Amino acid sequence: MEKISGIYQIRNIVNNKIYVGSGADLFRRKRQHFYELRKGRHNKHLQRSFNKYGEEKFVFEIIEYIDNVNDLLDHENYWIKKLKANNPEFGYNARAIAQNNLGLKHTKETKEKLSKIFIGRPSGNFGRKHSEESRRKMSKTRMNISVETRDKLSLSHIGIFPSDITKEKMSIAHSGENNPSFGKPKSEDEKQKLSNARIGMKMRGSSSKYIGVSLDSITGKWSARIYKNRIYSENIYIGQFETETEAGMAYNEICSEFYGYKAKLNIISQEEIDTLWEMDI
Repeated sequence: MEKISGIYQIRNIVNNKIYVGSGADLFRRKRQHFYELRKGRHNKHLQRSFNKYGEEKFVFEIIEYIDNVNDLLDHENYWIKKLKANNPEFGYNARAIAQNNLGLKHTKETKEKLSKIFIGRPSGNFGRKHSEESRRKMSKTRMNISVETRDKLSLSHIGIFPSDITKEKMSIAHSGENNPSFGKPKSEDEKQKLSNARIGMKMRGSSSKYIGVSLDSITGKWSARIYKNRIYSENIYIGQFETETEAGMAYNEICSEFYGYKAKLNIISQEEIDTLWEMDI
């Protein structure tokens, strides 16, 4: 549905009191308003009236269409004043002048207060189960993300690491009975499949472009090893090499011996190999 921006009012058909607002997407704004009202989380003036009269006594009406969203605030203030929407006798608006929260950043103190307020409150999706059709639609939407969007998402997370406190919380949240796999021992067949899937897996944060290769910060040389799983202590150490390419080639050779056709090998160009011979390593 095409987005329509403008000024609207939510009107009580019993006493004709109104709430005036603006939105870049009026239909989405309407859904948001009534969702908040049903949850009891709206502007207290409108919320009290909504609770008293019921949802069927309120209508969403468009007052004016606005093409330029940058003009929304000025027009909203005009209609609040004209319709006296901030006067308790005529309306439900809490402010005489509307404010735009676009670009607003909360202080650390405000964030802490908001965090305390919502601790223990269930999520908006708590207890909600999506239908099979909804799941298929969501799955299809995620699959159709463009390469450009994927790249932007990837770049936006570069250099972002959870704090020690966050790591501890995440650990606790997935420990014991909280872990989805708790009390569900894997069969030998499943264990073997998981093991095979991890063969040649490149570790997160690797300093090399090659699988199984990393730069030793102490010696300055390239180390090669085969990780049997994500636990670093369980691996096959191959050795250290002067160049990254040589370490990648050594990994390919040993990995092939151990895992045969199942091995996931590094792709090394002929140009890189020729450079090694020229260096006479």
